[in-house]
Amino acid sequence: MLTTFGLPAVSVPVFEDSSAPAPSSAPAAVEAPASSDSVPPTAGGRTRTYVGLGLLGFGAIGVTVGAGFLDAKNQAISKNHSSDAGTVSAVSFALGGAAFASAIVLYLTAPKDRSAALTVSPAPIASGAGAILQGTF
Repeated sequence: MLTTFGLPAVSVPVFEDSSAPAPSSAPAAVEAPASSDSVPPTAGGRTRTYVGLGLLGFGAIGVTVGAGFLDAKNQAISKNHSSDAGTVSAVSFALGGAAFASAIVLYLTAPKDRSAALTVSPAPIASGAGAILQGTF
Protein backbone atom coordinates (compact mmCIF):
# COMPACT_ATOMS: atom_id res chain seq x y z
CA MET A 1 0.00 0.00 0.00
CA LEU A 2 1.39 3.40 -1.00
CA THR A 3 0.57 6.83 0.38
CA THR A 4 0.21 10.01 -1.66
CA PHE A 5 3.95 10.73 -1.36
CA GLY A 6 4.90 7.40 -2.86
CA LEU A 7 6.10 5.96 0.44
CA PRO A 8 4.78 2.73 1.92
CA ALA A 9 2.36 3.02 4.83
CA VAL A 10 3.65 1.72 8.14
CA SER A 11 1.41 0.56 10.94
CA VAL A 12 2.78 0.86 14.48
CA PRO A 13 1.16 -1.22 17.23
CA VAL A 14 0.21 0.57 20.46
CA PHE A 15 2.38 -0.52 23.38
CA GLU A 16 0.62 -0.59 26.72
CA ASP A 17 2.70 -0.81 29.87
CA SER A 18 0.79 -2.68 32.58
CA SER A 19 3.03 -1.27 35.35
CA ALA A 20 2.29 2.37 34.45
CA PRO A 21 -0.44 4.11 36.45
CA ALA A 22 -3.71 4.78 34.68
CA PRO A 23 -4.10 8.40 33.57
CA SER A 24 -6.44 10.45 35.71
CA SER A 25 -9.28 12.36 34.17
CA ALA A 26 -8.56 15.60 36.10
CA PRO A 27 -5.32 17.51 35.48
CA ALA A 28 -3.08 17.79 38.51
CA ALA A 29 -2.34 21.31 39.72
CA VAL A 30 1.31 22.16 40.11
CA GLU A 31 2.23 24.33 43.06
CA ALA A 32 4.16 27.46 42.14
CA PRO A 33 7.68 27.74 43.59
CA ALA A 34 8.19 30.11 46.48
CA SER A 35 9.21 33.57 45.37
CA SER A 36 12.56 34.89 46.57
CA ASP A 37 10.89 38.29 47.07
CA SER A 38 8.84 36.88 49.94
CA VAL A 39 11.95 36.39 52.07
CA PRO A 40 12.20 39.14 54.70
CA PRO A 41 15.25 41.40 54.39
CA THR A 42 18.14 40.52 56.60
CA ALA A 43 19.99 42.80 58.96
CA GLY A 44 22.93 42.62 56.52
CA GLY A 45 21.05 44.88 54.10
CA ARG A 46 20.62 47.55 56.73
CA THR A 47 24.25 47.20 57.80
CA ARG A 48 25.45 47.72 54.23
CA THR A 49 23.22 50.78 53.92
CA TYR A 50 24.56 52.28 57.17
CA VAL A 51 28.18 51.50 56.25
CA GLY A 52 27.57 53.12 52.86
CA LEU A 53 26.17 56.24 54.50
CA GLY A 54 29.12 56.31 56.93
CA LEU A 55 31.57 56.09 54.03
CA LEU A 56 29.69 58.90 52.32
CA GLY A 57 30.30 61.09 55.40
CA PHE A 58 33.95 60.01 55.53
CA GLY A 59 34.32 60.90 51.85
CA ALA A 60 32.83 64.35 52.45
CA ILE A 61 35.28 64.94 55.30
CA GLY A 62 38.20 63.72 53.14
CA VAL A 63 37.32 66.03 50.27
CA THR A 64 36.84 68.97 52.66
CA VAL A 65 40.23 68.36 54.31
CA GLY A 66 41.80 68.00 50.88
CA ALA A 67 40.34 71.33 49.79
CA GLY A 68 41.59 73.01 52.97
CA PHE A 69 45.14 71.73 52.50
CA LEU A 70 45.03 72.64 48.80
CA ASP A 71 44.28 76.20 49.84
CA ALA A 72 47.12 76.07 52.39
CA LYS A 73 49.49 74.77 49.69
CA ASN A 74 48.51 77.59 47.33
CA GLN A 75 49.13 80.18 50.06
CA ALA A 76 52.54 78.62 50.82
CA ILE A 77 53.48 78.76 47.14
CA SER A 78 52.46 82.42 46.89
CA LYS A 79 54.72 83.23 49.89
CA ASN A 80 57.60 81.08 48.56
CA HIS A 81 57.41 78.69 51.54
CA SER A 82 57.98 74.97 51.43
CA SER A 83 55.00 72.93 52.65
CA ASP A 84 53.75 69.35 52.82
CA ALA A 85 50.19 70.59 52.36
CA GLY A 86 50.14 69.43 48.73
CA THR A 87 50.84 65.83 49.75
CA VAL A 88 48.23 65.92 52.51
CA SER A 89 45.76 67.47 50.07
CA ALA A 90 46.34 64.78 47.43
CA VAL A 91 46.04 61.94 49.97
CA SER A 92 42.87 63.46 51.44
CA PHE A 93 41.30 63.86 48.00
CA ALA A 94 42.22 60.27 47.08
CA LEU A 95 40.80 58.81 50.31
CA GLY A 96 37.68 60.96 50.04
CA GLY A 97 37.09 59.88 46.44
CA ALA A 98 37.60 56.21 47.27
CA ALA A 99 35.19 56.54 50.20
CA PHE A 100 32.60 58.21 47.93
CA ALA A 101 32.90 55.44 45.32
CA SER A 102 32.64 52.70 47.97
CA ALA A 103 29.65 54.42 49.55
CA ILE A 104 27.80 54.56 46.26
CA VAL A 105 28.47 50.89 45.52
CA LEU A 106 27.45 49.72 49.01
CA TYR A 107 24.34 51.86 49.19
CA LEU A 108 23.03 50.98 45.73
CA THR A 109 23.72 47.23 46.03
CA ALA A 110 22.28 46.80 49.53
CA PRO A 111 19.08 44.71 49.64
CA LYS A 112 16.03 46.92 49.91
CA ASP A 113 13.19 46.48 52.38
CA ARG A 114 10.23 45.35 50.30
CA SER A 115 7.53 45.75 52.89
CA ALA A 116 5.09 47.03 50.24
CA ALA A 117 5.44 45.35 46.87
CA LEU A 118 3.44 43.93 43.99
CA THR A 119 4.91 40.90 42.21
CA VAL A 120 3.84 38.82 39.22
CA SER A 121 5.23 35.29 39.00
CA PRO A 122 4.77 32.59 36.35
CA ALA A 123 2.65 29.63 37.43
CA PRO A 124 3.05 26.40 35.45
CA ILE A 125 0.03 24.13 35.64
CA ALA A 126 -0.68 20.79 33.96
CA SER A 127 -3.05 22.23 31.34
CA GLY A 128 -0.89 25.23 30.41
CA ALA A 129 0.51 28.23 32.21
CA GLY A 130 -0.77 31.09 34.31
CA ALA A 131 0.38 33.94 36.47
CA ILE A 132 0.29 34.62 40.19
CA LEU A 133 -0.25 38.19 41.32
CA GLN A 134 0.93 38.83 44.90
CA GLY A 135 0.76 42.00 46.91
CA THR A 136 2.28 42.74 50.30
CA PHE A 137 1.50 45.77 52.39
